[in-house]
Amino acid sequence: MALKYFALCPLKAIVKLEKLSAKNLTWALRERIEGKPDIEKEYDALMDISRMWFETPLEFRPRLDEAIAVYAANEEERKRREEEEAFEKKKREEEEALEKKRAEGLQKKISLLNIGQREASAITRAGDDLA
Repeated sequence: MALKYFALCPLKAIVKLEKLSAKNLTWALRERIEGKPDIEKEYDALMDISRMWFETPLEFRPRLDEAIAVYAANEEERKRREEEEAFEKKKREEEEALEKKRAEGLQKKISLLNIGQREASAITRAGDDLA
């Protein structure tokens, strides 16, 4: 039973080994004691990664509420930006359509003017031919 406990808690086992006299330690046990800093680093890293696993509901609830509030604010901002972008796109499309109509109207006026000038010059030539 004690061996299983020490297998699960290597730091506690090393602490017990450190209390033994040096002449009672074998080479393998000394190596295990020398590996204590590495095990402590791994333990600290595991604690940092697992920190939120052991929260009580009282600790968790405020953090959850804050996260939900932040998410809601971000979601609202995202929707507002999407609506602004959609409005700007629609406005741009309408302006482009209006500009296209203006260009087409100008093109018609120019072609009518060209036709009118050709007719006027044809009439003038015809009048010159008659004279």
